[in-house]
Amino acid sequence: RGEGTIFWRKDRQRWIVSLGGVTRSSRTKRDALVLLRSLTSARDGHRNSSIKLADYLRGWLAEMQVAPATYRQHEMICRVHLIPAFGQIPLADLTPQHVQRYLSVAKGHPRTLTHHLATLRRALNVARRQGLVRENVASLVDAPRVPHHEVRALSADQVRTFLEGTKEDRLWPLYVLSVTSGMRQAEILGLSWSCVDLPATTLTVRNTIQRVRGQWFLADPKTSRSRRTIPLTPLAVTALSLLERLTGPYGGLVFTTPTGQPIHGPNLLPPFYAHLARLGLPRITFHGLRHSTA
Repeated sequence: RGEGTIFWRKDRQRWIVSLGGVTRSSRTKRDALVLLRSLTSARDGHRNSSIKLADYLRGWLAEMQVAPATYRQHEMICRVHLIPAFGQIPLADLTPQHVQRYLSVAKGHPRTLTHHLATLRRALNVARRQGLVRENVASLVDAPRVPHHEVRALSADQVRTFLEGTKEDRLWPLYVLSVTSGMRQAEILGLSWSCVDLPATTLTVRNTIQRVRGQWFLADPKTSRSRRTIPLTPLAVTALSLLERLTGPYGGLVFTTPTGQPIHGPNLLPPFYAHLARLGLPRITFHGLRHSTA
């Protein structure tokens, strides 16, 4: 079974150690056990050194148990960036210099390269725990310095202008909830009517919605603290009361497309940016509405 064997040779008065066609001998059983462990380590070291990083990363991805969006990010980073850069290097031969050189020459925003390094660190942490490498070489490399950018948000007056100027948009209730609740985009798009209690003026965050390869998944919120009950403002209650509850496979969702499908987050951006420009408001990210709430 690949474990090797130890047996006593009476005619030679020695212990025989055999592993993978390699045979050694010793005078005592204790020495034989030490010798077997040494042969096993040498064999496993040879196996580990022959594993290409590309093969290891693909196997690591296949065994990941994370949220679909998290998997999608790690898979993209491995497929598009790490495997082309390091894929043919044996796992055991990867050095901090390889990683540092990649960070120095790779094109991209420092924050993006920080995500690449984080993915490699996470993968090699598993390799280290499994005994495939002695240390995580990615943890020996400093992450790129990310320039600090001040968070842009709307002021109270700008929020009033925004909400007043978007009343005719079918997404107006979504904008109202975004800027009065401080919920994340994925939390709003994954909100179900079963989590909304208009008479009690509260809602409960239990899920987010994510799309991976064209398939929709309900996932857990970002952190354990993200599961929470939020009080609804009178304006939010009014806005949600205007929504029609659709039937169909996604009828339980509060916010859908006109055809009753879940809303894909990036599709919110064109009309959102168009409203900001039309109303003369500063261009902020959709996540900036969460900061505006704060």
